[in-house]
Amino acid sequence: MYFVLFLSIGGIAGMVNCMICVVEMQIEPKKIGTVLQLLMTCGSMMSGFSMFFALLPQPLPLIILCFLVSLGVAIPFMLPEGGQFLQAVTKINASITQIELSEI
Repeated sequence: MYFVLFLSIGGIAGMVNCMICVVEMQIEPKKIGTVLQLLMTCGSMMSGFSMFFALLPQPLPLIILCFLVSLGVAIPFMLPEGGQFLQAVTKINASITQIELSEI
């Protein structure tokens, strides 16, 4: 039953992790909505299915958990560098900063 707890926490953490990816602007601005929806759906599904995974025969829950953990560790390395899609900032003086917005 501890597997259920770990998988539920992993599903919730997956949703929080996608927010962190968006905040770091590692995803192209045109694709943020699609990526958020996909990651939140997958995170919610894993949280929902975690109780069914716990009822599987004993070696399978551990194998599934190890696969999901390794997948979660590997996916961030496939993203582009953070800050690649940030807007250009020009410092005019000590109190005024101009942000140049590009077309999205």
